Amino acid sequence: MALTSLSGLLDVEAVEYPIGRNPACFLPFSRWGSSLTLQTDALPVGGEQLRVYYTRLHTLDASSSTVPEHLEDTAALGAAAYAALAWASFAANRVNLGGEDTARRYRVWGNERLEAFQLALGRAAARRGVRVRRMYPEGDSAPRHLRVRGA
Repeated sequence: MALTSLSGLLDVEAVEYPIGRNPACFLPFSRWGSSLTLQTDALPVGGEQLRVYYTRLHTLDASSSTVPEHLEDTAALGAAAYAALAWASFAANRVNLGGEDTARRYRVWGNERLEAFQLALGRAAARRGVRVRRMYPEGDSAPRHLRVRGA
């Protein structure tokens, strides 16, 4: 299956087939470049649909953004961190109105913001949606222990 129609594709998270079941049925798959291969004997036949869950690049410009509103502050935090670190590198060995310690202060501030940004990204990733798991191992009647994360 070709993935070329998925603009900005970063990674495929899961493939659901058939769609609309409760619980959802996720298939094992492999990806090579822009090709997706389903690793199952029950392949969709003509006209049947499957659902591909994927991550993609966000766009952000002066007039629009695809960054979810609840992550805008996180994106701004990351931008500030990287901007400060870039300025620290630029300010090294230059005359600065802030004094000879300016580059170090930008570097320290940028590293603090970068650490906070990475923590915020980790929290956002932990809340992220799709996880492919099997409820029961094949051949077992029921699991002895069931642990659900992030629910």
